[in-house]
Amino acid sequence: AGRPDGAAFALAPESVAAVRDTIIIVAQHCKRLTSQEPRMLSIASPCHVFGDIHGNLADLTFFREMLWPAGPRAAAGNFLFLGDFVDRGAESVVVIAYIMALKVLNPSKWLLIRGNHETREVNGNVAHYGAGSFLSQCVSMFGDEDGHLVWEVVNNFFDTLPLAATIDDRIFCTHGGIPRALCEPGATLDLIQQVECPLRSAHSSQLVYDLLWS
Repeated sequence: AGRPDGAAFALAPESVAAVRDTIIIVAQHCKRLTSQEPRMLSIASPCHVFGDIHGNLADLTFFREMLWPAGPRAAAGNFLFLGDFVDRGAESVVVIAYIMALKVLNPSKWLLIRGNHETREVNGNVAHYGAGSFLSQCVSMFGDEDGHLVWEVVNNFFDTLPLAATIDDRIFCTHGGIPRALCEPGATLDLIQQVECPLRSAHSSQLVYDLLWS
């Protein structure tokens, strides 16, 4: 159901707490999974690769109907998402809840890397994104205190996301671009594997900033 404040989904009052608690539990489970993954994933083909979702549930639903109608486990190949799951679109909370749930159910086939919108300085920028901000949508759905709690727990998961991936050791995938540090003589992709985890800020190094923003 639509809402006059711009939020895409209205929860029945009696279900708000249950949805809040479920998202928190799923985000914490995802954090445990991704904190054990390498900073640069190594993926085998076939692999479907997806760009920015940005809170667009209609696009995500289209992909589901076309590519994993019976679930990722029953589909051929792996699924790699290149970040920017939230912000701009009206359904960021629902989109990230679905993406996290599929990660829990299919940890080795459903693969996620971090974009610049998986940072607090971006997805918490209500002044810039207004009602399209992930933080704004969390508060709209769960209230101020619980909305900030959900937002922080999901961002704790984002802090552990891998930063890049390779497919068949031939195709390099990241959200932003090729870091300048990798263009230096003798540089190798091992530089990415050395980035700390969890990683709270995209500004921790030029390498990270390039991977998320360049």
